Amino acid sequence: MADLSGALGGIRRDQRLDANPVSAGWLDAGVDRGTGAACFVKAFAITFLALPRGAESSHAHESPRTMLVGMGWLTLARAALGLGAIWFLPLFDAMTEQLLGQRVASHLVTGHGLVLSAGMRTSGTVSPAVIAAGLLVLILPVALLVAIGVRRFGRKRGPVWDCGLPAKRGDQVIENFSMCAR
Repeated sequence: MADLSGALGGIRRDQRLDANPVSAGWLDAGVDRGTGAACFVKAFAITFLALPRGAESSHAHESPRTMLVGMGWLTLARAALGLGAIWFLPLFDAMTEQLLGQRVASHLVTGHGLVLSAGMRTSGTVSPAVIAAGLLVLILPVALLVAIGVRRFGRKRGPVWDCGLPAKRGDQVIENFSMCAR
C-alpha cells in the first residue's frame, strides 16, 4: 500500500478510520446508541418522574380501578393468546376452512403440539411453551428481588434528575457526548 503520509498528516490510508468501513460503522452505531439511550432516559424522566409544572398537573391521579381492571384483563388475554397460540389456532380452523379451503392449524402446529411453524419447510419455528418457561425463570427472581428491596429499603422521595425544574448542570446536554471525541 502506498504511503500517503504527507497528504494524510502522517497516517497511511490503511490506518485511517474511514479506510475500514466496519470500524467506522461500529463507532457510528455506538455513538448513535449512546445518544439514543440518553435521549430516551431524559424523555422518560421528564414524562414519568418530573415534578408537576402547574396547578392542574399537581392534582393528577391514577385512573379509576375499573379502567385498570379492564387494562389488566386485556393484558392477560394478550399474553394468553401470544403464549398459548398453539392451543387457540384450532379455534380458527372453521374460518380458515371456509376462506382457504383447508384447515391451517394442523400445518402450523408441530413438535407434539409444542412448536409453532410458519408452514413452510424453509421457515423458522418458535415454541411459545419454551418462551413462557423462560419468562417465568426470568420474572420470578426479579419480582422476588424487587419485593425484598421494597420491604428492606422502602420508598424515598428525592430530586428527580432536575426534570420539570431549571437545569442546574449540563449533565444531559447532547454536547457533553461529543466531549470525549474532542
